[in-house]
Amino acid sequence: MKKQGNEPDLKIANEAREELGKTLDVYEKLLEGKDYLAGEFSLADLLHIPYTFYAINIAGESELWDKRPNVLRWWKNIGERECWKNIVTEY
Repeated sequence: MKKQGNEPDLKIANEAREELGKTLDVYEKLLEGKDYLAGEFSLADLLHIPYTFYAINIAGESELWDKRPNVLRWWKNIGERECWKNIVTEY
């Protein structure tokens, strides 16, 4: 998929996807028995919302979240917050 008129460097994209997968594996363990990264909704979760939205909805990387049930549940919790839905709807 072309971005900004250029073909992506697949080597860099695959390396980034692999690193993101490793990070999400850590989050998968961290989120066991918790709804949010720090236990309660916090800045740690808030900072992930725009980047996760982009990765899933723009870059098409949803399978990285889909195969990790705790991470997917966490994303649904933070991605469905009314404040975020208002921002996405506005822009």
